[in-house]
Order: sequence, then structure tokens, then C-alpha cells
Amino acid sequence: MAARLPSELGVVDISESVIAKLAGITATECLGVLGLAAADGWTDLLKKDSVDKGVRVNAIEEGKVKIDISLVVQYGVSIKAVAENVISSVRYHVENMTGLKVADINVIIRGIRV
Repeated sequence: MAARLPSELGVVDISESVIAKLAGITATECLGVLGLAAADGWTDLLKKDSVDKGVRVNAIEEGKVKIDISLVVQYGVSIKAVAENVISSVRYHVENMTGLKVADINVIIRGIRV
């Protein structure tokens, strides 16, 4: 299913996989994040070309999405600070690049590595 964004000129449908890739790339750029983990619970780090596999996007109503991000964080960092930074960065980039509203972002820490 695609996230639907109405405009004066028509409707823009943005694939959930595009939003997932955007969120995944943004999350991996945050300090303390080593990478994304598979959303199905595996704690192996995903390769750079698979960042959307660690993110689930659900279009909950017209113009709004919910995002779940599964992460592996670096040992020694504040998990709370990393999660808050990921939430803030992902919300900013998704809303500004797509025009969609992000209703909710859940960060799931699947692992910690040195």
C-alpha cells in the first residue's frame, strides 16, 4: 500500500518502501547507530543496500504514516539519546522530503555491539 498525499493538482502516492528506505538511510547516519537489524527480529546488521528491510512503514490515514525502525547500537552510547536523535531526524527528513505527516515512530533496539 502507498501513502497517499492529496494536493491541489491531484494525488501523490508514495510507496511505503520508498519511505522505509528514506527512514533507514536517515537512521544509519545518526551517531551511535551501527546499522539496521531485520524488522523480523534477527540481530544481524543489514547491508547498506537493504536498509528498508529494517524499517516498517504503515500508511494509517491519508497523508499520515507510522514508522518502526529496528537498530543495532554502539556499546557505550546512551540508548535513550540515540533513539531520540533517530526519531527526531527521521521525522524531520520524512516530513520535509515527502510532505507526509509522521504520526508515530517506534525505535526497537535489537542489539548492541562494540
